[in-house]
Amino acid sequence: EQCDSIICLGDLLLAGPQPKETLDFIKEQNWIIVQGNTDKIIAEYDNEILTKLKKSFPVMGNSLEQDILFADTSYLAGLPPQVELDIEGVKILLVHGSPRYNNEDIMPNMPLEAVEEIIAGTDANLI
Repeated sequence: EQCDSIICLGDLLLAGPQPKETLDFIKEQNWIIVQGNTDKIIAEYDNEILTKLKKSFPVMGNSLEQDILFADTSYLAGLPPQVELDIEGVKILLVHGSPRYNNEDIMPNMPLEAVEEIIAGTDANLI
C-alpha cells in the first residue's frame, strides 16, 4: 500500500501454481518488469529446451510442459532484459541475474574482482 511503484525482476512463471491466473494478474498491473531467464525459456520454447531442462532441472522441465499451454509467449518475449531508472539522481539498473546474462548470479561471497568484471561497462549507482 502507498508505494510509488512495484518492480519485478523476472521469472513470472515456471514451477509455480496457477500460471494462467498469475500471468493474467501481472499483465493487469502497472509494474516495472524485466525478463527473467525462465520467462525467456518459456518465450523461446522448443523441444530442445524442454529436453535440456528436464535433464538438468526435472521439476522445471515438467512445469514448462504445463506452463507453455497457458503462457502468453509474445508478452514474455517482449519483456525487456534490462530497465534503467533514474530516481532522484540515482542511476538504477534493473536486471535478472547480472548485466551480462539473465542466468548469471552475483553472490554475496563472490570476490570483488569477479563482481567488477560482471558489471564492467555499466555506470549505474545501483544494480
